[in-house]
Amino acid sequence: MNWQKEYKRKLVSADEAVKIIKSGDRVHLPTIYHPQVLVNALARRKDELKGVRLIVGPSDLDFSWYEPGIEDSILIQNEQVPLPQQRMLAEEKRADHIYYRLHGSYFKVQQERRGEVREAEVDVVMVKVSPPDKNGYCSFGLNPWQKKTACKLAKKTIALVDDSLHRLYLRD
Repeated sequence: MNWQKEYKRKLVSADEAVKIIKSGDRVHLPTIYHPQVLVNALARRKDELKGVRLIVGPSDLDFSWYEPGIEDSILIQNEQVPLPQQRMLAEEKRADHIYYRLHGSYFKVQQERRGEVREAEVDVVMVKVSPPDKNGYCSFGLNPWQKKTACKLAKKTIALVDDSLHRLYLRD
């Protein structure tokens, strides 16, 4: 099967895509360029989910999780230094803060102790990517920030294809 057919087969709405997330899953949003459409679709499922942990880096976007009550279904776990809205959630006990000395240490635990430390495992990662190029390759944009590693370590990946995301080219 060529990549174009496989790509078209996998295209679904945001609401359909987040159906792979189940109660108890750990969902990771790597730093920068969060897929707001996907997170909002996940927030709409708050009445049918319990115990989902959403691990998110610094973000000042409104992901529909600032309203009281969502923490019963989706608990936010801020990694790194949270921004004011994220800090407010933690102060109100509606979010946790996970502190890793270096962002990469989170992935180090996942790689070195896979299967041993449940808190370090990620069930689903949600990222934004550019549309595929002529060879079927997508880009994470101008700030890849370990997104490739996150996708490799997660059990499942949901990617939001964003036409406005800049393609990053690397030279040998």
